[in-house]
Amino acid sequence: MAEVRSRLEGVDYVFFDEVSMLSCKDMYRISVRLAHVLNNVDDPFGGMNMIFSGDFAQLPPVMGGEGSALYSRTVGRNSKSRAGQEAAIGKALWHQVTTVVILRENMRLKSTTPQDAQLRLALENMRYRACTPGDLAFLCSLVSSEIPGWKSIKDPEFRNVSIITSLNIHKDMVNFLGCHCFAQETKQVLQEFFSEDTISGKDERIYQEKKGWSYRSANIQYISDDVQKILWNQPHSANSKLIPGKLFLCVGLPVMIRQNMATELGITRGQEAIVHAWNSSLGSRGCEAGGLNVVPLTHTSVNTMCSMPDATTLNISQSMVEVLPNFSMTDYASQGKTCIANVMDVNNSRSHQSYYTALSRGVSAQGTIILQGFDAKKMAGGASGALRQEFRELELLDNITSLHYRGKLPLKVWDGGDLRNGLIRAFRTFKGKKYMPPHIHRSVRWGPADPFLDPSIEGVRWEILKFIGTVSLPESVDQKSNNPSAFIPVVQRLKTDKRKMDYMISQEPGPAQKKQRGLESLTDEQKIVQHQGLQLGVPVGTQWSNNSCAFDTVVSILYNIWLGDNTDWSEQFSNQNERFLMPLATGFLQCNTQSPVAGGVTYTLEEVRDYMRRGLGRVSPTNFRWGEYTSVDSVLSHILTTPDPVTTSTLSCMAGHDINRGQAFSYNWHMSVVVESESLQAFVDNYRSQASSQCGECGEFLTRTYKFCLTPHIISFELSGQVLHIEDKLQILVNNMRYEYQLRGLIYYGDSHFTSRIVDSSGMTWFHDGIITGSQMVYEGYISSMGNCLTCGDKTAIAALYVLV
Repeated sequence: MAEVRSRLEGVDYVFFDEVSMLSCKDMYRISVRLAHVLNNVDDPFGGMNMIFSGDFAQLPPVMGGEGSALYSRTVGRNSKSRAGQEAAIGKALWHQVTTVVILRENMRLKSTTPQDAQLRLALENMRYRACTPGDLAFLCSLVSSEIPGWKSIKDPEFRNVSIITSLNIHKDMVNFLGCHCFAQETKQVLQEFFSEDTISGKDERIYQEKKGWSYRSANIQYISDDVQKILWNQPHSANSKLIPGKLFLCVGLPVMIRQNMATELGITRGQEAIVHAWNSSLGSRGCEAGGLNVVPLTHTSVNTMCSMPDATTLNISQSMVEVLPNFSMTDYASQGKTCIANVMDVNNSRSHQSYYTALSRGVSAQGTIILQGFDAKKMAGGASGALRQEFRELELLDNITSLHYRGKLPLKVWDGGDLRNGLIRAFRTFKGKKYMPPHIHRSVRWGPADPFLDPSIEGVRWEILKFIGTVSLPESVDQKSNNPSAFIPVVQRLKTDKRKMDYMISQEPGPAQKKQRGLESLTDEQKIVQHQGLQLGVPVGTQWSNNSCAFDTVVSILYNIWLGDNTDWSEQFSNQNERFLMPLATGFLQCNTQSPVAGGVTYTLEEVRDYMRRGLGRVSPTNFRWGEYTSVDSVLSHILTTPDPVTTSTLSCMAGHDINRGQAFSYNWHMSVVVESESLQAFVDNYRSQASSQCGECGEFLTRTYKFCLTPHIISFELSGQVLHIEDKLQILVNNMRYEYQLRGLIYYGDSHFTSRIVDSSGMTWFHDGIITGSQMVYEGYISSMGNCLTCGDKTAIAALYVLV
């Protein structure tokens, strides 16, 4: 998340293409993810400007079709299910898009022949499922035929061209036959490459996508040779990820890439390629396992659900290069492509959107050919009511945007509301109920027999819904164990340096849960021990409770920094962050000033921690659900914000081309080390990162260079698993003056648990683990004599906190 956040620094607009395939639930998820990345859960999409592009005449979402599309009329705001509520919020977010520009010229089909003009007209009518008899007669002339003078699939320009079809099973068969024909024509021998398969647990993402469907799982614990042969011989579409069990290759064979390998180079999912060469090795069953080289494309291991011949399903981990032969593709895969030779088999297409998507890939009528034939009834008769209504509203919003841009729209109309319904209602009141936008298609015009329906989405407030799952920790986990490895997430990703909230399952208390030892159970004796630690000059921390280790590390470090000069630090905390740091300083003060026996301590340090934890939970309930896992990066990103900019950044091209962009500002003391450096000091001296935008001249990714414009009293670095030297003294250049910072805290992660080292102002270092040491700390020595502190036991440093000297 930190790397994504750094790549979005300075980004003002996010473009999202193929909006027709977005479901209402997808829209909600995109908004939630951006809100988390940008640390702004109060605004939709985290306050980011969004630009959506696409064509609703193209295919609807894969899961749910028009019933889940952004224009669906079955998605309401009164659903009691979580999925239904997410979809309702997603639809409301779509209705906040009120600035619309419709691009009407067909930029792909620009030829001026009479046949091309006829094809453009047919496509325009097909968008609305309103093809005329003349359109259908013209499309019949595009069907492949052996009649002399007609186009035929046997013509040379159509050889080895990927055929667009609607069904995966047809695509698989065309690819199978295409591979053998290609090898025969080029006088080559097809090489067979086989996947490495093992039994895996149920892929949670697959389960979520398929939830509500009925599946009968195969009772197979081990993949025998017979089962393996069945998996290899199944069609590619028999598994949920469309990964081939057996892959045919030869030099020059056209393939389609099935994963995002290198987005900056255009090597993305759906990209077409040609096989140049390969490297392979002998698999565990004596068969060659593919590992394509040259780009390179390497084999990956992916959890997938395979359909067996007896209609059962089997969850396996499949290792194979994610490419498919490209003699055929589905209509979904064809979206966004331009085909000089456009060959399609639309006999089994299910809707006019499928026909339109396939036919609109071509650049000319001469290069377009249809196999078999088509169902004329699916191209005429009118689109669904929901789609017609969406086209109507978009035409009105396009008209409103145009008039507003030209200064011909009264301000009272433009201020009609934040949602499209209020704006359209104000515009129709101003123009009259019978007014029609000038470019509206005849099939979606409204009248007494087909009236315009006012949009029904209103009053749905943006919010991130709370998770209501009931999965809990296994009963065998002892909640009071002193072994950190006993506390393992229910779901865990490999090779991660911190807990990601997206991968965790809710842990609501179940009947078998034991009562955990929290702050309410602290005895007076424990409070006295905590107070005596302060009197002896030994740092104190917080005792672990309810998966609090991310908060324990941060609060313990900040508390012992604050103790150095509580008056000055209370003022600094209050000035820099009123929302989190000021209440934290107040809690520290009330925890530190009174005798725990005579005066009765107002707060324990654990209570101060939990107060901050609840405050973060109110701001970002998804990131900070009580009792669940979170990350130190999320905690620091939220609390170390400031009203004044800490850094400025500019974009530059490493090739020296001029980049006319303004400065961007960061208002956070918590910074991510996202590039490799020898040391933290070297990173600060050359603080830069790769931007997500590219140079308009050379196409290379731009570099964002940062400069400090403020000397924060605390600065934190998220190390992102970097292997670098961590200095105990750091110098930061601000306005040509160097300011010295001292290392005061390190946070480590490993075995699903956070621990910390606290460094006092004299350089003495103390180890803290809220589970093992409780509120006490273990002295380790002086930081200057400990060497590089990149690791602590079996854990790796993921954050370092410095203070201004």
